[in-house]
Amino acid sequence: MDNPRIDQALRDLGLELSEIEKFSRGESVVYKLRTQSDPGIAMIEFIGDRLRSGIIEINDPGNGLKNFLRFRDRSLDLAIELGASELEIFAAVIINRRLEALLVRRGFRSYEVAVPDDLGGGTMTILADVQAVRRTGE
Repeated sequence: MDNPRIDQALRDLGLELSEIEKFSRGESVVYKLRTQSDPGIAMIEFIGDRLRSGIIEINDPGNGLKNFLRFRDRSLDLAIELGASELEIFAAVIINRRLEALLVRRGFRSYEVAVPDDLGGGTMTILADVQAVRRTGE
């Protein structure tokens, strides 16, 4: 991308150069999510005026909430840099039932979405929340 702040925000999420280039072409990107232990799988796409960013899979026992909050904050930073009006954060395949209950209490809703071809296609159930993005000075 031509904006170094956007590039940095994408790198902060964990995207590699080839994935940043793919994102800049308007494509959905599946990438390795850095965690305290084994890498997870995340996805990001910019559709219209909404940044859609989600964790597909993560296995980092004892660090799920911390990873999710860091991911959410970095996704919000990117949404601000992109000038998005909305940020959709989602999680799929939640094994930690306490984390799942917390997300539901916080307003996350369950629904079916298409799975990117990079992950084999089909559909999956996610928990998602859409929030307005407030830019600095608003």
